[in-house]
Amino acid sequence: MIKKRVWWASLATLILFAASLFFDRQIIQFIVSLRDNFLNHLFLSVKFLDTEIFIVLFLTLILLWRKNKREWVIPLWLTVLVTGIAAFVLKYSIQRPRPFVQNIVTLLPGLIDKASYHTFDFSFPSFDTALVFCAAPLIWRFFPKFRYFWVSFSVLVGLSRIYFGVHFLSDVVFGAAMGILIGIAIINFEEKRGSLRKIYSKIMGSLRNK
Repeated sequence: MIKKRVWWASLATLILFAASLFFDRQIIQFIVSLRDNFLNHLFLSVKFLDTEIFIVLFLTLILLWRKNKREWVIPLWLTVLVTGIAAFVLKYSIQRPRPFVQNIVTLLPGLIDKASYHTFDFSFPSFDTALVFCAAPLIWRFFPKFRYFWVSFSVLVGLSRIYFGVHFLSDVVFGAAMGILIGIAIINFEEKRGSLRKIYSKIMGSLRNK
């Protein structure tokens, strides 16, 4: 049953990605046309919360808060690291210009961290979207009561990137899919091998013995 759901979810993601590539320009122009003060404040608030440091710190703290989940801190860090490296490599391999650089839409006026969106910082895939979604499998697996909140937050992060004019929908869809797949792969590997959790146990054991 689970395999069927994964298969259908993968197929739906592939179709959405293909469709978004074809209609990227129209989709981002429509979403940008919806800009108003309420949505500006909403998405800027989301951006304030989705910084790399905040996400890693927040997820680390909730794992440390649950004593029986503390050993998953290192797998979490590895997931974030691998996702970040993969996104960076793809960005500079593909070098897709951002939508506002192509003059398809304008960058949101007054955007926080506007200086970070230079023309050499490429569009595909969305790094921030990949980052929040890579933690989704871990949240889904170990914090089921919290999973729908995290998925909703992740979707808002992805939408905010389109709304700001810094990413196309295809950037966001691919980033989300890549993050989820990396998260699932590392969780599955760790549940079979337990290598990273052993490292955590050794580190904590050494600290206790000092």
